[in-house]
Amino acid sequence: HDMEVVMGLARTITVLHYGEVLAEGSPTAIQANQRVQEVYLKT
Repeated sequence: HDMEVVMGLARTITVLHYGEVLAEGSPTAIQANQRVQEVYLKT
C-alpha cells in the first residue's frame, strides 16, 4: 500500500498483522502507534 495516500484519504484506519487487528484509529493515531511503526512503517 502507498501509506501516504492511505493516510491522506482515510478517516479511520484498521491495521492488520497476520490476520489480527494490530491497531485502529485516525491516521495520526496510527502513525503514532509504536507497534505499527515497528511492523509497517519501519521506524
